[in-house]
Amino acid sequence: MGELRATPLTRLFMDSLRAAGRSRYVPYAPVAAHLTEMADHLELTSALARTSLARPGSDEDREAWFRDEIRRALRRRMTEVDAQAYEVAGRFGLSWRGLARYWRKKSA
Repeated sequence: MGELRATPLTRLFMDSLRAAGRSRYVPYAPVAAHLTEMADHLELTSALARTSLARPGSDEDREAWFRDEIRRALRRRMTEVDAQAYEVAGRFGLSWRGLARYWRKKSA
């Protein structure tokens, strides 16, 4: 069974279970794996957005670079059909705008 890493995301998940009155929780193996994968993906996405802000050019250029990098990451992990479906649902440009806003405020 996979172990949950002690990331803010997993701590939040476990705290929410405790708040719901579940004092004891034994994670089912796929849940731990999915939470770890989601945390890894969030870290990658956030790092790419932060890296894009250091790149020369306009915000449109940075957003385009971010979208291309996310596409590459998806295609390394899944089939082309799955990656295209993820991209349609994902709206990568909106992700970049939100993360760019976050990192700019954090560094200000």
